[in-house]
Amino acid sequence: MRSYVNPLFYSMEHEAVLEALKQQIQPALDELNAEIVEITLKRASKKLILRLLVDKAGGINLDECALINKRIGHIIEENALIEDRHVVEVFSPGLDRVLRTEDDFKRAKGAEIEAWFSGPVEGEIYLEGKVEAAGAEDLILENKDARQFRIRYSIITKARLKI
Repeated sequence: MRSYVNPLFYSMEHEAVLEALKQQIQPALDELNAEIVEITLKRASKKLILRLLVDKAGGINLDECALINKRIGHIIEENALIEDRHVVEVFSPGLDRVLRTEDDFKRAKGAEIEAWFSGPVEGEIYLEGKVEAAGAEDLILENKDARQFRIRYSIITKARLKI
């Protein structure tokens, strides 16, 4: 019998598997005041690759990524979450991090970003500026001319910290 993930997960959809893994892993990250930004589980050749993008206020360094990787490995082994051969990869968002969620924009408050839109925002389809506020549905971006734009997350096609 070829195993993929613990039988507990066999009947779950892929997103549910990722959510279950995230729930098992997040408490270990909470101890470091870190959070999972993105999690993926993919088959590559004859093994599974669990990739986690993690971050915390002030950023995350290489030593912390290594520590998190080790902790996650122990959690997976102790709880038999992934029975197949697997690799755990932990990454930090890096300087040119893509902003996707409300929490991403909240963390970016006060930072310079660049953003592209699916439709015009006061006639603009691209803006650069400082994140002044980030709410549940939208953010306020102030450009270099001190003009403020209210932008709904739903129309942002791409946004990242400006380097």
